[in-house]
Amino acid sequence: MQAAAFVPPPDAGPRSDRDGGPRTVERAVEAPPADGTRGDGTDAIDGAAVLREAETFVSRYVILPLGAALGVAAWSFATHCFEAFDVFPYLALTSPTPRCGKSTLLACIGQLSRSPVPAANISEAALFRTIMEDKPTLLLDEIEWLKQKSERAQILTNLLNAGHRCDAIVIRCSQDGKRQRFSVFGPKALSIIGDLAATLTDRSIHVALQRKTKHERVERFRFRAVRREADPLRARIAEVMEHAKSAVAHAYQSLPDLTFLDDRAADNWAPLFALVGVLDPSRLAELRTCATVLSTSRSDMADDSLPLRVLSDFAAVAAERVEKVIPTDQLIDGAKKQPESPWDEVDLTPRKAAKWLRGFGIKPGRVESYRGYDRKALLEAASRYLTVYPSFPSEASAVSSEKT
Repeated sequence: MQAAAFVPPPDAGPRSDRDGGPRTVERAVEAPPADGTRGDGTDAIDGAAVLREAETFVSRYVILPLGAALGVAAWSFATHCFEAFDVFPYLALTSPTPRCGKSTLLACIGQLSRSPVPAANISEAALFRTIMEDKPTLLLDEIEWLKQKSERAQILTNLLNAGHRCDAIVIRCSQDGKRQRFSVFGPKALSIIGDLAATLTDRSIHVALQRKTKHERVERFRFRAVRREADPLRARIAEVMEHAKSAVAHAYQSLPDLTFLDDRAADNWAPLFALVGVLDPSRLAELRTCATVLSTSRSDMADDSLPLRVLSDFAAVAAERVEKVIPTDQLIDGAKKQPESPWDEVDLTPRKAAKWLRGFGIKPGRVESYRGYDRKALLEAASRYLTVYPSFPSEASAVSSEKT
């Protein structure tokens, strides 16, 4: 496997080596063999090409946030050498509603990752024994039950809170009274409607999925057919990582600080920067953009019905308006006049509206002397999420108004 010298992204500060001197870019990654071979005389697989192939594979089946395909593919590659890292982030897939592609993306990740084990509803004992014995990539789908205020949910949340660090262990007593230590460190991809617990979100690379529009097209994910196609790809990924893992481990230990991220996010993204720095350093700037965007994406969904209702009501008001940005107070007044409005019982404030709409990728902005919402963004989100949404009778006049 041919490794390239690691080039830090912009704003990455230096770390000090053990001898007190600065770590240089040239020392960040082991030098590749001069002839571009594995070392046994056979040709090396092009890791950069396989990484792009994995991105393309995922993008065929799921509509991803801009740039996220690289992060998802790199995370999947890194599962094949997760033991090289002090911290290995979870991959958190969230959406504001069902049918946004979380389970499909999780299945795609399972086709690329090391020893995938789907485990939608796993017990505490099964969790740490599976991790200890099999060292799998756990795929935890539909984990809304972790939000329950039950002892089981709390215990599993605590295990997951610890399991992103290489020194994470749990201690249990066997039937004969002897204490046993179990490692819970390993790759885990999680999917949930709404928010993860804040502690888990903090330990994750967060991919916020949105429902595709009627104009967006993806291929149907048929498991058996996809598995037959993906098996050779996963074999190539495994071979790439077998020959790159020592270089990735060295790059990780030599990695400059990712100062454009906060400390926890920098810990989460460091394995991916080390990996991409080895496989395809020309894409580090692209990975930096991905890291910046995904690290700032946090959904703030509360009760699942209210975000959809405020989106529906705001879109209904927007459909009858022509201005590009509609004042927030006018949207709220209009929402309260919609049929069967819940806003007499639920106090709809600008702060609550912003919180509930954020999960749909909609944020308020300031225009002149007022704050408001982009009309086009509201209507587009309505077309994604609402089974019946406003027919937009004023669309033509709105376009005409904007041109003038």
